[in-house]
Amino acid sequence: MEITIIGSGDAFGSGGKFNTCFYVQSTQNHFLIDCGASSLLALKKTLINPNTVDTIFISHFHGDHFGGLPFFILDAHLVQKRTSPLTIVGPIGLQSRVVEIMEALFRGSSMIDFSFQIFYHEVAEGELKIVNGIEVSYYSVVHAIESSPHGLRVRVDGKALAYSGDTEWTENLIPLASDTDLFIVECYNFKGDLKFHMNYEVLRKNQQRLASKKILLTHLGEDMIKQKNALEMEVCEDGKTVFV
Repeated sequence: MEITIIGSGDAFGSGGKFNTCFYVQSTQNHFLIDCGASSLLALKKTLINPNTVDTIFISHFHGDHFGGLPFFILDAHLVQKRTSPLTIVGPIGLQSRVVEIMEALFRGSSMIDFSFQIFYHEVAEGELKIVNGIEVSYYSVVHAIESSPHGLRVRVDGKALAYSGDTEWTENLIPLASDTDLFIVECYNFKGDLKFHMNYEVLRKNQQRLASKKILLTHLGEDMIKQKNALEMEVCEDGKTVFV
């Protein structure tokens, strides 16, 4: 499995990083995990053809994690002339949320007769689903409840990848990360109790409990970026490729 970090920033572009987006290549699949507002731009900067993406997994409904979908979909139709189906996977309520954001940004766009089919798969917490040959499950996490916050876990080609989404510490991260080849976890602050987000001190205390072969930190805020050289855990960098 090959993971290219398209964007690993927070909602506010801290450190000049793009919004969250990971491009994953396996033997049979090319898929995204999250598609934040800046993701189409970041994909093109990384010279990745958006038409290679067959599936997009969404963790929760905040703009820096799913706000790039209208741009991705319209670019696929108007610019890329896509003909192959696109599958979008996310928490319950996904399809209606995508329609809402498309109408908010581009009035009438959700009613276009696209040049390709879009398939939606809504996954309930605790449900194990296979989508386009990818095994996926969702875990509830602690973030703004209106965003339907979840971490997600995918397995393909015998490799397991987990992603926390946005969350403060929750015991659900333990089964989410357990026995994975890579766990990408948000870590917005170095210390302190910022509601709905992880801090480094708490994560370090619980690191051994996560039982993943490799952990990468993402979604760093300004406080974490200032402390980056003091960290004992690896940090995501936009444009970097990781192999598991």
